[in-house]
Amino acid sequence: RNEFMEIFGVDPKNYWENNFFGFNVIGFDEKFIKTPDNMSMKEYVTEKYGEKGYDVLTKIAGTDFD
Repeated sequence: RNEFMEIFGVDPKNYWENNFFGFNVIGFDEKFIKTPDNMSMKEYVTEKYGEKGYDVLTKIAGTDFD
């Protein structure tokens, strides 16, 4: 959580649905990341926040965005 907040500057709890659904990747992208239509989320997050940002995001989301 601390690492996520350091990189993205926002608390991941703001995008946590519940223990069944977990982290709302779509909501996080639509409201915070705002990935351009011509890029994948992986490309954009890596470009804007670096590999570390992408790694932290996939870790908290529990999925890879390839």
